[in-house]
Amino acid sequence: WGKLRFRDEALLSTICEGIGELRSLNAFDLSNIVYSLGLLNFRHAGFLREVCAHVPSRMAEFSAQGLSNTVYSLAQLHFHHTPFLQAICAHLHSRLGEFHSQGISNTVYALGQFNHRDTGLCLAICIHAAPRLHSFNGQSVTNTLDGFARVGYHSTAFLLTVCRHVPQRVGNLNAGDIASIAYEVARACDHSLDLRKQPCPSRLSTRSTTVVGEIPSILPSR
Repeated sequence: WGKLRFRDEALLSTICEGIGELRSLNAFDLSNIVYSLGLLNFRHAGFLREVCAHVPSRMAEFSAQGLSNTVYSLAQLHFHHTPFLQAICAHLHSRLGEFHSQGISNTVYALGQFNHRDTGLCLAICIHAAPRLHSFNGQSVTNTLDGFARVGYHSTAFLLTVCRHVPQRVGNLNAGDIASIAYEVARACDHSLDLRKQPCPSRLSTRSTTVVGEIPSILPSR
């Protein structure tokens, strides 16, 4: 129903209220239910509260995709549960190697939507993601940068890696992707004097002329 975008509020309420003991569901089914609610933009506070209280004790049963889908869907539904966010951040430190690029970007983006900062996790993600940027599409790069910006985390090393990497992929990114990435880099520059002092390949600006004016010396115009 989620992927079909079939939204029947009465039916969804009945499902959420009739599921019973969450322990009777396996991790795959539980994450898919939350993911479907996110796709349908159906927010059942009682059910989501139970999920957030229940899942931390079973996170080891969830796949990396299941965890990222769950926290991303909660963000879509604007359901903020601090203990759950603390638990998932603590858990992810040891499992980053299992995450694909989209899972990483969706998780960072969701934490940004909640303005929930775990400095240690942000650092670990930067270290993990930097050598794997080739596997990130334009939207994933943007979402990752946006999430970091929202929680006020700025890594000069990671941003410079992005600046050096993106020009190599200009031919594979559309203008919207490049504009969004350039904007996020400019946004980060506002908070990092060290970053503003660093040169960045001007090729990143060549297909993003609409935002070059907002970008400091890291992205010099032609």
